[in-house]
Amino acid sequence: MAGNDWINSYLEAILDVGPGLVDDAKSSLLLRERGHFSPTRYFVEEVITGFDETDLHRSWVRASATRSPQERNTRLENLCWRIWNLARQKKQLEGEEAQRMAKRRLERERGRREATADMSEDLSEGEKGDTVSDISSHGDSHRGRLPRINSVDAMETWISQQKGKKLYIYSCSLHGLIRGEQMELGRDSDTGGQVKYVVELARALGTTPGVYRVDLLTRQVSSPDVDWSYGEPTEMLTPINAEGFEEEIGESSGSYIIRIPFGPKDKYIPKEELWPHIPEFVDGALNHIMQMSKVLGEQIGGGKPVWPVALHGHYADAGDSAALLSGALNVPMLFTGHSLGRDKLEQLLKQSRLSRDEINKTYKIMRRIEAEELALDASEIVITSTRQEIEEQWRLYDGFDPILERKLRARMRRNVSCYGRIMPRMVVIPPGMEFHHIVPHDGDMDAETEANEDHPTSPDPPIWPEIMRFFTNPRKPMILALARPDPKKNITTLVKAFGECRPLRELANLTLIMGNRDGIDEMSSTSASLLLSVLKLIDKYDLYGQVAYPKHHKQSDVPDIYCLAAKTKGVFINPAFIEPFGLTLIEAAAHGLPIVATKNGGPVDIHQIRSFLVFGGFNPKDFDAYICNSGSDLYYPSINSEDRPFAVDFYYHSHIEYRWGGEGLRKTLLRWATSVNDKKTGSEAIVSAADQLSTDYCYAFKVQAPGKLPPVKELRKVLRIQALRCHVIYCQNGTRVNVIPVLASRSQALRYLYLRWGVDLSKVVVLAGECGDTDYEGLLGGLHQSVVLKGVGSNAISQLHNNRNYPLSDVLALDTPNIVQTSEGCGSDDIRASLEKLGVLKNLKCALFVKPSP
Repeated sequence: MAGNDWINSYLEAILDVGPGLVDDAKSSLLLRERGHFSPTRYFVEEVITGFDETDLHRSWVRASATRSPQERNTRLENLCWRIWNLARQKKQLEGEEAQRMAKRRLERERGRREATADMSEDLSEGEKGDTVSDISSHGDSHRGRLPRINSVDAMETWISQQKGKKLYIYSCSLHGLIRGEQMELGRDSDTGGQVKYVVELARALGTTPGVYRVDLLTRQVSSPDVDWSYGEPTEMLTPINAEGFEEEIGESSGSYIIRIPFGPKDKYIPKEELWPHIPEFVDGALNHIMQMSKVLGEQIGGGKPVWPVALHGHYADAGDSAALLSGALNVPMLFTGHSLGRDKLEQLLKQSRLSRDEINKTYKIMRRIEAEELALDASEIVITSTRQEIEEQWRLYDGFDPILERKLRARMRRNVSCYGRIMPRMVVIPPGMEFHHIVPHDGDMDAETEANEDHPTSPDPPIWPEIMRFFTNPRKPMILALARPDPKKNITTLVKAFGECRPLRELANLTLIMGNRDGIDEMSSTSASLLLSVLKLIDKYDLYGQVAYPKHHKQSDVPDIYCLAAKTKGVFINPAFIEPFGLTLIEAAAHGLPIVATKNGGPVDIHQIRSFLVFGGFNPKDFDAYICNSGSDLYYPSINSEDRPFAVDFYYHSHIEYRWGGEGLRKTLLRWATSVNDKKTGSEAIVSAADQLSTDYCYAFKVQAPGKLPPVKELRKVLRIQALRCHVIYCQNGTRVNVIPVLASRSQALRYLYLRWGVDLSKVVVLAGECGDTDYEGLLGGLHQSVVLKGVGSNAISQLHNNRNYPLSDVLALDTPNIVQTSEGCGSDDIRASLEKLGVLKNLKCALFVKPSP
């Protein structure tokens, strides 16, 4: 609630009720016994423990404005019951979450036992000793095993290994406003520290020996609400240090920001609304990489295409897109989470203000978590900022188990089979910072004032008077907080603590650097609400002259702000609920400021201070392709059509075999089928292996009782827990289960055709029924165009197709002009009319017909 003044009304209600009820020791908090109610007991047991709900505050305002004492007390009594009901809901949510966590622990332990059962037979004595000692994923024994990269050593090793090479590196960060100069950090919740991180990373890589070009791909924003520079397709990043860079200089060398148009063309939207448009970004990025590979091939590849040596995704949305690009290009992927969805979900559930469904609706959290799971499936390396991120955050995911990861790593060191099980390598690389602009300052504010009297020509940095004008006594030590206006940064708690501690107010000033703003009405609703809460707290505690909150600052002003705080002998504080790393803490410490920080996240660690082969025999301009087995096999018409009418594309198999579990995966699937059949009530098996339908890259199972088969997400979880990376698809109306490589799918096969044969995706049309397999939505997003045949395909069983914890709108942009729907019946005339509506009938290059389920 906006403040604690409203508690006075409870005290007034206690006085109005009189001493009779106050002395009644048996008066119940939850029940109205004999028509009586005890505000006293309620105040002690519930109100003091506290709720901070804005709607309750509004109710109190209306109630306290009532003139009649009797009516006012009745309203306040009703308000008490509302709060009690919230308290009961809170306890219910806590109980449900505790049960869910207990179930998750049991699933993890069972999966770990099943995974190690296959590997226990051939363990060497030394390996058994290792695994016995690795009982817990926490504690000191684990900390020593996690690799930590020293940036200096890593760079020296890299330079020696890559000498003479000319590499092309791809990086992507989709949300926020990204540009190389004058970054608007703190403008909104999407334009924070990650923006500076990815830009500086690209800039540094671009000047690294052995690297020829670095592309940082992001979203092109041509909205009138933002600067025109965010609509520029290409921006070259100026190198900070060009030493050793001369030998890499070429026509297209260096670091670039490449902006890909996807999503609403004239609108800047938050990251939660980007999910349906990711396929469009993937196709656009693929087109850019194709073009750039040819350009670089002419410059440094001897006429052969030069492909990226690695793809690096930042945050969940870019991780999802990088995984799809990695599968399409067959290029290794790296992933940096920056912040993780499961951890955020845990934090929000602990607050017990929103239910899981409400959290998902607001933050699209389940779509984000699934993207992070896919990134785990596809990544060779996952880069973290701290050990805490591995031990406490990544371990929450189905796709990562620290204990199983160590066992697999031990087997790999001994060249022992892992039976198809794979864990990404977790590497701790703390973010660095620039020290060249840091100038140590000696003395304090009084000494500086005396010096300025002797040398009046030495001006202060321009940001200093912008801050000092707020203070009645600017010489007092400064408590500095620098964060964007986001509720998870916990700024309001800092202001409350400052306002409620009179000795602290008398001793120090408080400076809040909360991004940049022109007007509160022009800010996002979340940021505006937080700023208003801060202003109300300043007014409530009468903090005028003691708190500074300037409207604007440049990125170049930040070092000067640290210096000002240091001169006043102040302190820097990061009160965030959780901080993935906390680069501002390092910056503040480098300027000589003592730091106070949250214990959740990185601050704990800080304080412990390609080329393609040509597939011969076909004309790229005249061929048919057949995508089979849910996208795991690709066939072309054979030249010798009499003996063998179809020829398999073996290169496609080498393209998708990444992390394929092989025989180990098949055995695990057979055990899963047995466990499902053990639960049957009749004589007929629920699911059985279909060896005659299986191929090298598709394990097929027949389903005799679709209604009794667990949802696809449950099977996916079972396999992820056992470190088996694959793509599970329920198809043919639930009568078949196909398990294929993790980065294989029908939509990915379309992208392969683009890479392999140059098929223009914008001229591809997909015809699909109203419903389909569990990967159905993947066919409808991207640059290609889709015709939905209304009335074709029967509705699949909802239990089987409940493969998402999030709505379809989080995956697919339903209002895109690339998707049209035929009228009922969908005859040939209807299809032709739909194609004409799309405007592609004359330019049609390729059509994919998705056979509807029977």
